[in-house]
Amino acid sequence: MFVVMTVGCSSDSPPASATSANATPPDVTIESESLASEIAAKSSNSSSLDATLPNPAAGGGTASSDANDVDVNKFIGQDGRERIVPTGPPPTDSEGRLELTFDDLSFEIEKGGDFDRSMLTDRIKTFDGADVRLRGFIRPSTRQSNIQKFVFVRDDKECCFGPGAAIYDNALVSLKKGTHTEYTVRPVVVTGRLYLKEYVVPGGMVLSIYRIKNGKVE
Repeated sequence: MFVVMTVGCSSDSPPASATSANATPPDVTIESESLASEIAAKSSNSSSLDATLPNPAAGGGTASSDANDVDVNKFIGQDGRERIVPTGPPPTDSEGRLELTFDDLSFEIEKGGDFDRSMLTDRIKTFDGADVRLRGFIRPSTRQSNIQKFVFVRDDKECCFGPGAAIYDNALVSLKKGTHTEYTVRPVVVTGRLYLKEYVVPGGMVLSIYRIKNGKVE
């Protein structure tokens, strides 16, 4: 059974978001694991997957404020990073799945602000229940093999459940029944059905708002 732990990543980071929002889609749980063990499991050869990596389905281009053929919304994210989010429909792969990055899941929220569903854009709401492909990293943990449920994150250099974390930079993944994956420090693609569902801990703190069910690691 999953239990997400609230942790800090740096002394100068802003506080995490909190709310008592209600959840509605299918339930997903997160394995209870020691924070110290998770951090120790990180590889020294860490790398970063910025959400502006070329998207094969979009012809290898990147969204930018200089692009004349891409309408974008540009803002500073909850973690202080610049976010460049396309405003139009996302590209799809050959099987009709939405090709997303974590920037596509970003929305404007103040540092330390409480999350409310009204903050979600109409574009993000259309992703609820859709089959998607999302690129990112498997969050390291004490388990290195036969992983069936894991936290999927934008960047392997940052924690996603503590001060300085952006609430939209992680998704809780449950793989297709009877399947599993192995931990890797390399970026991977996860496919599956995306749901908008808050993961709320006692006290009302929201640690995650995205779930991917019936997933597969590519």
